[in-house]
Amino acid sequence: MDAEKEGAKVEGEKKPAAGAGVKKDDGMFISVYKMDMHCEGCAKKIRHAVKHLDGVESVKTDCAGNKLTVMGKVDPAKIKARVEERTKKRVEIVSPQPKKDGGAAAGGGDKKGR
Repeated sequence: MDAEKEGAKVEGEKKPAAGAGVKKDDGMFISVYKMDMHCEGCAKKIRHAVKHLDGVESVKTDCAGNKLTVMGKVDPAKIKARVEERTKKRVEIVSPQPKKDGGAAAGGGDKKGR
C-alpha cells in the first residue's frame, strides 16, 4: 500500500509539468510587448483590439509595467501592427526574440551538423 501512496504523489507532481508541456505541443506562443499604457482605459482598448484576432487565446495587460502579454497561435508581428494601428503608439516586441536570433541559430546548427 505504501507503493500506491508514493505513486499517487508522483502523479500529483507530474500534473503541473504536463500542463506546461501541453502549451508547447499545441503550438501556443506567448508573446510579450512593451508599450506606453497610461491607464486601465488604455489597457482595455488594447485588449479589445487584440482579443479578436484569429488564434489569440488570452490577453493580459500590465499598466504598471507597460506590458502586453498575448497567448495563442498568432504571429507576433501581426499583433504589433494591429496594436500600433489601433492605439497610434509605438510597440516593441520583447519576446519571442526576432527570427534572425532564434531561427539563424537553429538553422545554422543543422547545417553545420551535416
